[in-house]
Amino acid sequence: MDDRSIFLAIARFDKTLESEAIKTIYRQVSKPVKNFVVTNSGTSEEAEDILQDAIIIFLNKVRLKELQQLTSKISTYIFAVARNNWLYTLRKKGRMPISELKIISDDPSNLDEDSAIYTQVLGKLMDLIKEPCKSIITTFYLDRLSIKQMAEKFGYKDENGMKKKKSLCMKTAREMANDLLTIEYEL
Repeated sequence: MDDRSIFLAIARFDKTLESEAIKTIYRQVSKPVKNFVVTNSGTSEEAEDILQDAIIIFLNKVRLKELQQLTSKISTYIFAVARNNWLYTLRKKGRMPISELKIISDDPSNLDEDSAIYTQVLGKLMDLIKEPCKSIITTFYLDRLSIKQMAEKFGYKDENGMKKKKSLCMKTAREMANDLLTIEYEL
């Protein structure tokens, strides 16, 4: 079923087609939502709840004609709803995943409480990250070198090796940052 067919089946309250539409939506969005929630301090059960809530929100908005057309794919919309709901849940629990770190302004008057915590966490994180990960992360995010340029700079034979190393470094950094954020929010 394509997005248009899914949308029409739900909007017209066609129970037979709607059931097929919901199954299609679930297949499309289940894995990305579960990965996001589990990667960001959640459990499989929490991921399932967040996914179901997001699908129900979508269905209700279409049925109530609050959502009459989309500029994105349905799966993108539902993932965004699920993501926002999970982040809201984490905020209520006093945790914020590394994927939500904001870019901090140079103007101290623009810093809110969370930004101050993020600044502290990023400072501590950069002190804790060991080489070569520290240089790889800095080169990618601050110097904005491409993977190809980084592979040359760090002596990797090809881009795939560099991508893998960067990915491992980021995974380590995220885990360390989540631990630091948990400590900061508990203080």
